Amino acid sequence: MDNIKYILIYLLIVNIISFALFFIDKQKAKKDKWRIKESTLHIVGFMGGIIGSIAAMALFHHKTKKAKFVIITIIALLFNLFLAYELIINSFDAGSFVIKWHIKKRGHSFESNLSKSRKILKMCLPYL
Repeated sequence: MDNIKYILIYLLIVNIISFALFFIDKQKAKKDKWRIKESTLHIVGFMGGIIGSIAAMALFHHKTKKAKFVIITIIALLFNLFLAYELIINSFDAGSFVIKWHIKKRGHSFESNLSKSRKILKMCLPYL
């Protein structure tokens, strides 16, 4: 469960960054100055900052009239929900349906792949 603490800290930080980027972009737009790329805003949303993105969009009325931007934001939200679902399933069920299906399809042992994945995750988490 220590990993959950790190994940929550990461999500808090990335959402604050996302919110701040939208705020800065809105201020720059008002002053007709250099802007933050839309792709940058989307990348931060896909990296887990979708709550900050949506909150800033609603609060600042920023990028809400651009249909393509809103659609990509909705896709990022669905992607983040899927990752959250996978995280919850993996935390309590020793692996998700999607991962089990993929490994079974390729003819590998689920348990050996799961232990390899856990080792890699344990190595990477301290650096997040």
